[in-house]
Formats: sequence, structure tokens, C-alpha cells
Amino acid sequence: MASLSLVFLTGHKPYDVDSSVPGWDEIETHPASLRKERDGDRSSETLPEVSLARFTASAVKGRSVSLHGDSRSDRGMTGDLLNPTPPIPPQERPLWVTWFAHPFANWFWFYFGFVAALSGSNMGYPSLGPIVMFGWLTGHLVNAKHPWGELKLFIASLMLGYFGDGLITWLGVLKFRETTPWTWMVPFWMAMMWPNFAATLNSSMKWLRGRYLLGAILGAISGPFSYYGGVKWGAVKFGVEYDFWPAMTIIGFEWLFAMPALLWLSARWVPKDA
Repeated sequence: MASLSLVFLTGHKPYDVDSSVPGWDEIETHPASLRKERDGDRSSETLPEVSLARFTASAVKGRSVSLHGDSRSDRGMTGDLLNPTPPIPPQERPLWVTWFAHPFANWFWFYFGFVAALSGSNMGYPSLGPIVMFGWLTGHLVNAKHPWGELKLFIASLMLGYFGDGLITWLGVLKFRETTPWTWMVPFWMAMMWPNFAATLNSSMKWLRGRYLLGAILGAISGPFSYYGGVKWGAVKFGVEYDFWPAMTIIGFEWLFAMPALLWLSARWVPKDA
């Protein structure tokens, strides 16, 4: 009983039919030619010649069987459920790009730029630091989801560094080896330290996002010790008018306000999903 098998497998009758028509139960035993002769022009209500074996094989293969003798899969309209087309794998990014994506890599490049700037100044090559930092910041922008926001953050931090460090340099807190056109200006490698640090705010230091009070406390503590590292490296020194603690206190006040400002600019220009 092919039609009963179709009903059992599909849960509904294979076509619209009035089961009250006399002789319905006998249709299965009549060939198609006899059914046409018996029913006359009722071709729309006749059962197509679809064998149970073909239906079963097509169902197992995931094909959509048509009751008019063909299948959609034969016409290339559906796929094979048991052998689906594999999804297109995402395009892999170059290795040098992925090196800038991981937070640990982000922190490594930040520290590498920091060391290159201090070493270059100490060895008489002040351009070494900016070259290294410009290179890794370019890679950071290439990998960033919102490069224009990051670029604005870099420019703003550079200007903030010129103003903040320039002010304490004018006060005599810092003394640099390099000469500058104006007494309040700092060397370019020192100003580049600011965008070098700003590049971590949306990666390795993303956990500070929106935590302005915590950022202010950490900035007031860790900022001065970063400058003291430059003093020990020989790239910069404290002014003769300032001892250790007065100089560290003034630098701490600078970063007490600079750190929340950088966090606010980062949240304003770079979306949270960066």
C-alpha cells in the first residue's frame, strides 16, 4: 500500500482527495491507465506513479519528492541533508596583524615602544622610539574595529602629553638630554609615550573602561614610577630644585587628572565593542 506508506511517513495525505469517493480503497490496485478510464477527466485527483522504494530512498537522502514524478534535488534546487555544503571558512588574517589583536601582544608592543624610546634617548638616537611606536601603532590601527576613533584618541593624547609634560618641564620638574625649540616643550619621543599608552585602553587595559575613579588612583600611583623608570634609565632626570618626593607628587597630580581624561576620550570615540 504505497499511499498508506506515504501517509505514515509524511503525516498527511500526499494530495488533496475526498476519501468518501466510492472505490477509493481500490485505486491502489488499478494501474494508472485504468484509473484514468474509470475516473474520466479527474487527472488532478489521480495518484502519480511514485513507488514506495523511490520515496523511501529520496527521503533518506534528504530529497524533496514531487508527486508529479520528479524531485527538487534532481533539478538542483535543494541540497543533500546528509551531505550539506560545508560553510565557507572566514578569511584568515595575516599573522603580523593577529599579533596586534591579543591583549598580551598589545601590552608587549606598548612596553617595547617604551623601552625603545628610553634606550634611544640614552644612546643618542631619540628618533628610535618614535619610529618603533609609529610602526606598532600603525599595526594597531589596521587591526582595530574602529580605526578612526582610535586615531582621534592618539592625536588627542599626543596633544595632552605635550601640554601636561610641557607644563611640568616648564616648572623645572623634568630635565631632558635633548634640546627643544621652546623651554616648555618636551622631546617628540616623550610626547609619543602618550599615544603609545592610549593604544592599550581598548585592548590590554580595556577593563578600566568607565572606571574613572580607579583610573585616577592607578594613574596617580603608576604614572610617577614610569617617569622614575626613565630617570633610572638615564633618558630624563628630575630638576635640581626638586627632590624625589616633590617631583613624584607633582607627576602624580598630573596623572590623577590625565588618566580619567584619556578614559573619557576613549569611551567617547571608540565604541564598547572595539
